[in-house]
Amino acid sequence: MSLTTPVPSVHAPRSAKRSARWRVLRKALRTPSGIVGLTVAIGMVALGLLAPVIAPYPAEATDFGALLQPPSAAHLLGTDELGRDQFSRVLYGIGASVQIGLLSVLIAAIVGVPLGLVAGYFRRLDSVIARLLDVMLAFPNLILAVGLAAILGASAMNATIALAVGAVPGFARIIRGEVFRLRGLDFVSSAVAAGAGDGRVMFGHILPNASSALLVQITVSIPHAVLGEAALSFLGLGIRPPAPSLGTMLSNAQPFLQTAPWMAIFPGLVIIAITLAFNLFGDALRDALDPKGRRR
Repeated sequence: MSLTTPVPSVHAPRSAKRSARWRVLRKALRTPSGIVGLTVAIGMVALGLLAPVIAPYPAEATDFGALLQPPSAAHLLGTDELGRDQFSRVLYGIGASVQIGLLSVLIAAIVGVPLGLVAGYFRRLDSVIARLLDVMLAFPNLILAVGLAAILGASAMNATIALAVGAVPGFARIIRGEVFRLRGLDFVSSAVAAGAGDGRVMFGHILPNASSALLVQITVSIPHAVLGEAALSFLGLGIRPPAPSLGTMLSNAQPFLQTAPWMAIFPGLVIIAITLAFNLFGDALRDALDPKGRRR
């Protein structure tokens, strides 16, 4: 009979963290808003990705024999002033909006998360970074994005960069607050006492435990980015015509609101559906992380 004391697995903490994240996700999906939000969001992303397969016509193909046609069997959402199929352009526009929204949020997270970690962990740098974030937050996100896009020039990449810059302070502040909350807990003190370096503590212990709050911030930032892309394209500072964009389609529809309202209705409804879906899912995740909600 062996008298050796069993050694606890070093993977247990990671398994516990994964289990906690799955519990949060399952709790969010128990609510109608969470299920509807996630389902619609996944559906919109799938439509955008599959646009080249689903679209019945090329997005930029014109048909001058079918100008401003109402919805029909040949053109499910009608045609625009150049005879382009609105259904095809909406599908490609979804892909462009979702791509720019996801990419801008990813860039903002890559920049903002390390800033928040450094600001919250190194108190001597906190005041400098916090003042920088305050200056950026003094400008509304959309105003800052419009100004940057106007300086950089109209293009999809410049619109992505402009939206990402505006979203950086939100990620930095969320992570900074999480660092303040977590750095005084026992597991961080134990890691420091065991000789873990600053980088190991920040990225190996604090950041994984802040991942739930980070996920919520991502889900609520995506709809803002989609709306921002639509606004920039509407103003001529985003995707350049004739490439399809939901914002550009709304801009082109302005002179035809009386004669061809479908040109504005369908792109507008899609923008509402995308933003509402991500907001519903983000709110469900936030409620699942609420300590008061966990006590009920």
